Amino acid sequence: APARCVVIETGQPQKKAYRKFSLAHFSAPDDYAALYEVLTRRMQEYKKGREAGETEGFARLPDLILVDGGEGQVTAVKRALNHENMEVPVFGMVKDSSHRTRAITADGEEIQISRNRPVFTLVSKLQDEVHRYTFAFQRQTTKKKTLYSTLTAIEGVGEKRAMALLRHFKTIKAIREAPLSALEEAPGVDKKTAQNVYRHFRGEK
Repeated sequence: APARCVVIETGQPQKKAYRKFSLAHFSAPDDYAALYEVLTRRMQEYKKGREAGETEGFARLPDLILVDGGEGQVTAVKRALNHENMEVPVFGMVKDSSHRTRAITADGEEIQISRNRPVFTLVSKLQDEVHRYTFAFQRQTTKKKTLYSTLTAIEGVGEKRAMALLRHFKTIKAIREAPLSALEEAPGVDKKTAQNVYRHFRGEK
């Protein structure tokens, strides 16, 4: 599953700077290893961007990194930063029983934020945005899998052809209503497969 990074600048989400990091090679969940890899890759991208003379996106160094986790996760991030010879303040977000951030932690100490309204509001906003971004990606992924499975049930249509059909027609409805000639002209679809798709959506064998 991918790791996700959101960016807040002057209290506002910077959605163009959001990123997903593919971690597909992990055979089992490992928060510490995943965080180490993500931060290592993030800092390497920063260095590449600076060397290329870039000033936006990953070529900008964060002023602060907040990790969704406790001291163990913070330690993993700091290890990655030290390995890349980078210095950025890192804090973990400590949750209460309602899964809201009540404190931030670093070096084994907690800083309570629940009584500091501006800080609490900012951190809560960041937490909400992380969850929104995560759930939006999960919904998008689920929807895409459902669309693909609708098409891959048709003889001759694998994932690549399903992707080609959706890229060309945009929606399942458009594919369902397309005349045979339009299906035959779709990129990556041969005549036999086009006929299978055409017949499938008309209940023909």
